[in-house]
Amino acid sequence: MGRTRDVSKILTSNTSILSLASASSTYQTKAAAGLTLLTPTSIVATGGTGSISTNGAVSFTSASAISLNGVFTSTYKNYRLVVNLTTSQTSSQVLQLKMRASSVDTSTGYYNIDIYSSTSVGPSRSYESNAARFSIGNAGNNRTISSVDLFSPQETAVTGLTNLNIEKSTSDFYTSWDGSYLDNSTSYDGFTLSVATGTITGTMSVYGYNQ
Repeated sequence: MGRTRDVSKILTSNTSILSLASASSTYQTKAAAGLTLLTPTSIVATGGTGSISTNGAVSFTSASAISLNGVFTSTYKNYRLVVNLTTSQTSSQVLQLKMRASSVDTSTGYYNIDIYSSTSVGPSRSYESNAARFSIGNAGNNRTISSVDLFSPQETAVTGLTNLNIEKSTSDFYTSWDGSYLDNSTSYDGFTLSVATGTITGTMSVYGYNQ
């Protein structure tokens, strides 16, 4: 049998033992809810290059479109997409998002219920019905940042979308907020991001909302 040791002789006077009770009151407990960074099974960078980092973030350079596959699963119901990019065009371009199933884009049935935007000229509101893609704001050659929430893309139900977009081009600064939906019951596992004209360079990450 080993000898019982006097802890006071092992520890210095400035050292204290962390008990379970003191740990729970001192350190934050990791919550079960929150956002989890996801890794797509594959990507396609049309006309350019793209890569997936070890943590799942996607980078792309001079691509006319960047497609992510296998990122929406039954594990999560709702998702957050964070985009940070520039375009090759000096004028503002529409930043487009198409839902994707089994590596095929869907190009009908997109409804942008409300698109509120603001530029140096002033605010405006627009509406699109049965469009060929989601519009998630504008993209510019200086910087574009978009935060997109996607609701139930993997379920066989209508897919909803809300978006906040900030864009800086050579000639203007643009912000927009919108709510949209895709009116079908298809289960989607990915999406394609593109601009109306030119190419895009930047990064994006997809997060699943834990429940």
